[in-house]
Amino acid sequence: MRHTSPTTRSRPSNGGDTMAVILKAFVASAFLAWMLLRQQLHLDDGNEPPGPGFNSTVIPTPPEVCTNRDCVVAAALYHTNMDADIDPCQDFGSFTCGNYRFYNEIPPGKPEQTPMNSLRNRVSKQLSELLTSPDEPSDKQYETLAKKYFKKCMDTKTINNDPDHKKLMTVMKQVFNASGYPSIFGGKLNSILWPPMFGHLLLNTLNVPIVSVGVAPYGGDSSKNVLKITQSPWTLIEYEDAYHEKPDNELVEALFKMLSEDVLKSLNVPVNDAKDMARKIIEFEKELVKHKVKNFNDPAVLSNYMNRTEFKQRLKTLNTHFMTGLLRRYKLHFRNTKVYYASLNYLQDIQEFVMKAPSEVVMTYAVLIWMKSMSGYIDDTISTPFKDYARLARGIKDQPSREEECINMVTRDLPLATSNLYLKSVFDLNKVQEPATELVEDIKKYVIEQLEGSKWLDDATKNKAITKIKKLRQWVGYPSCYKDDALMNKKHKCFTPTSDSESFIALGQRISQCNNEAYFDKLLGSDNPDEFGFLGDVNVAYQPSSNTMGFFSGILQYPFLLPDAPKYVVFGAFGTIIGRELQHVFDELGSHNDENGNLVNWWTAAAKQEFADKAGCFDKQYTHAGIDGDSTNAEDIADNAGLKTAFGAYRKWLNDHPNEPEKILPGFEHYTPEQMFFITWANNWCNIYNKNAIEKSADHVHAPTLRLNMPALNSLELNDAFSCPKGSPTNPEEKCNFW
Repeated sequence: MRHTSPTTRSRPSNGGDTMAVILKAFVASAFLAWMLLRQQLHLDDGNEPPGPGFNSTVIPTPPEVCTNRDCVVAAALYHTNMDADIDPCQDFGSFTCGNYRFYNEIPPGKPEQTPMNSLRNRVSKQLSELLTSPDEPSDKQYETLAKKYFKKCMDTKTINNDPDHKKLMTVMKQVFNASGYPSIFGGKLNSILWPPMFGHLLLNTLNVPIVSVGVAPYGGDSSKNVLKITQSPWTLIEYEDAYHEKPDNELVEALFKMLSEDVLKSLNVPVNDAKDMARKIIEFEKELVKHKVKNFNDPAVLSNYMNRTEFKQRLKTLNTHFMTGLLRRYKLHFRNTKVYYASLNYLQDIQEFVMKAPSEVVMTYAVLIWMKSMSGYIDDTISTPFKDYARLARGIKDQPSREEECINMVTRDLPLATSNLYLKSVFDLNKVQEPATELVEDIKKYVIEQLEGSKWLDDATKNKAITKIKKLRQWVGYPSCYKDDALMNKKHKCFTPTSDSESFIALGQRISQCNNEAYFDKLLGSDNPDEFGFLGDVNVAYQPSSNTMGFFSGILQYPFLLPDAPKYVVFGAFGTIIGRELQHVFDELGSHNDENGNLVNWWTAAAKQEFADKAGCFDKQYTHAGIDGDSTNAEDIADNAGLKTAFGAYRKWLNDHPNEPEKILPGFEHYTPEQMFFITWANNWCNIYNKNAIEKSADHVHAPTLRLNMPALNSLELNDAFSCPKGSPTNPEEKCNFW
């Protein structure tokens, strides 16, 4: 194994260097030819003792340069991104990714560009080609429906001129008339009772501005599902924290302008009334946001259950006006079934607050939220103000393309159909499933070794954690249910073909209704825990409620999975992704569920405190670097711990395979396998970003600008590999670690 300091890494050769290399190659070739000749002439057959130092069995075989496709494309990528003139001990991020900015651009509508975003864009283009391709005889009915959905979505000319879309008025009148109340359009807003209208919206969208209704696994037995009632994710303000800042906050002022000058005007509200209503709407939403639960990972929130009888007694208004019609519509007749709620205080507080609010304010707020949620289906005169406001709030100059918007909508509304199209057409998963699965198992085995060797976990918590890893359910590429034609046909029974005359908004509503019915079928026990959405997504996801990890087909390709490259590339690129995702089995959310996905407190108090201390170190470190370390804490721990886990698993592989020397990537002859592991890992997190957009975003789960440099600073193994002196910028004295 080669151990080269970073000061001797590869540089362009001059003429003298070239002659020296040629001379060394000639001498080495002559020496090897002589040894081969000795063997052929039987000079070493035992009758004549070999001369000292000429025993062919001790001649080391130098690693070969790897020239297969995976090696060549990996080498080209790393060379392109690397700035080899920078000392890795001074700035590891610039050393590995310093030239990334010269070859990449931030796409329209995005705050940053990363290798994952580049791959997502490639997947979107692949799917766009599939969705615009002619129908094939082998296409399933639901796959044909996905193609027609995408075609209608892209036809903005028809959308802008279709009577159903032109002003949205027809659809909104249908909503209000179905509730038995007069329309609010034309003149002043009518003061009417709103709760039944909310119930009607729930029937069609499952979302209103006050509550969201859905299905969730029951914490006591995750194989069963319960009705879930929680706060709505929808708000008019782009970032809720803006309401906690100064009164003249830029986002609040922009929202007022958008509502009063654009949206309410489109509803025929007079100018003066529009300004007055916009102010009331903003004050109403501020009050709603004030009551919202912030931390859904809190065990006190996760374990909130009551039966239907108790729910009816304690939340009478919500039950009477929100739930009765919904339960009747989806035939959910039950009395003793558990109901999960996000926060009893929130639900109790807002039902009283909303009932006391002016009806015209509540009604108008409901209309505006619904319009925002439908912006992808409706004409530009209504959707553009919402999109422009979102772009301003996010600090982004350009809107995403219509193609991207339609790809997001069709994969959201028809995830099974688009997954099937992608899986059968884009690339052969059979070539990558086996090596990817083998890699997952290698990383899991090393995680168990980490747990066994951990000094801060007590035996009781350690044993539970090991059991959870051993019983982890996983799928690579796709879960088996996606290849079950009978199951797929059953799930798409409601999704009948569309006609050319059916408008896009009508098709969207019909598909939404089918999805809602399938969603509530989960209460009857038909839920499949392996349904994760569109499988072409560039993603790995862990589901605590079933202790399941899914490795989506979209990520099983260049530049993250290159199975024919040396193992330092395989472990450095995809192994680190596996390693970081496995940390979620133990983090703030995963630690609340046992090996079966049930809500169980399996951590001892001492282990929890140790975990909190380690998490606090990362929180403080990342906050000091300029971001909200509390909001990104779980992902920061995963980034750091996952790197250590994957490198440990790679080193274990090297020890277990002493007779399998690692080949060299072209042009990287002066780097050790350990150094190449970290160079490969760093290339996962190269990025360029819009500083204004990053600063405006208040909802980061990941630390966008620190996912490379901060783990490098904390990694003892990386600094050892590059011989970085203590106290150098990449190797500070103070570090945070998890394992």
